[in-house]
Amino acid sequence: NPYKFLNLFVNIVEGTGVASGAYDTVPRIVFDHYNHDYGHLTRGKVQYHTFIVTNEGAEPLIINEITFPEGITVMDMPMDSILFGENSILRLKINTRGRVGVQHQSVLVHSNDPDNPLVILGIHGSVRVYPSHKKTSVQCNPQQQRF
Repeated sequence: NPYKFLNLFVNIVEGTGVASGAYDTVPRIVFDHYNHDYGHLTRGKVQYHTFIVTNEGAEPLIINEITFPEGITVMDMPMDSILFGENSILRLKINTRGRVGVQHQSVLVHSNDPDNPLVILGIHGSVRVYPSHKKTSVQCNPQQQRF
């Protein structure tokens, strides 16, 4: 059964020192961060962001599927299994074309980690129609009205 796993907590005595630790018999997916705030972007701009994924378990980590919303593209992802202690990257392309206002998007990462088979990465920011230093004639009213 692939869902049976063993967590082993041990105290290792060697000489005069005692070392304690936990040893897994399953893969463990860990990201360097789980949310990315891209701040304020102008509509139509593209930004790239990289997440670093690490396997902290004993078995090889396999990313089965990555689900992403419209406007986000996966540029680079781990194609092979990630062995114990190894890192890999997940690089995303964030395209703000056709978007305006506050944006909250989620990228779903499915893996063979039995504790966290689904990891949700958050992508947040704000998309402006025009840069704040450039105003069009529609935005600037030359005639000031008094109320």
